[in-house]
Amino acid sequence: MGFFLTPASFAGSYETTMFLSMAVSGLRNPTLLYLALFSEVVGLWILGESKTMQFFIGSEYLVTKLSYYALLTMPLPFTLYLDNDYQRHTPAYPTFFFWLFTANLVISVALELTGMIYFFRTLISVHLMLLALIIVTITALLFETIKYHNRDACIQLIGLFILGLSGGLELITM
Repeated sequence: MGFFLTPASFAGSYETTMFLSMAVSGLRNPTLLYLALFSEVVGLWILGESKTMQFFIGSEYLVTKLSYYALLTMPLPFTLYLDNDYQRHTPAYPTFFFWLFTANLVISVALELTGMIYFFRTLISVHLMLLALIIVTITALLFETIKYHNRDACIQLIGLFILGLSGGLELITM
């Protein structure tokens, strides 16, 4: 079984390396680590969805599980990133969503491992929570940008728009 390098995993590894080098030099910024962890999990999800790993592992079931667990863990570093990236005047909603996604992860894995629910049935909960996180985040960023002229929030809004556009294009091409 060899190492498979994708552009997404390379980007995540680069960001993780950059964070660690900055941490050693005395600059402690967890935001970059959260972004790196997010891109690592997205890379694993893309790797699982591409089915390329099936050639190396030989089991479609394990590849599907990789994608499933990556999808369940993807929101965790993203909410931590949102919580640490900019000063805001809105309540700490990312912390609430972090604990909500953590509880969903634990419950979904427990239900799936005990055989009570097949893992595809638990995906609806993570998708609904992601939709709620997106709506709340866009609302909070618009509020920060318009009312407080928060430049960092505006940059986040543009970045999330590009991420959302990429996700929408992915859905269209499926």
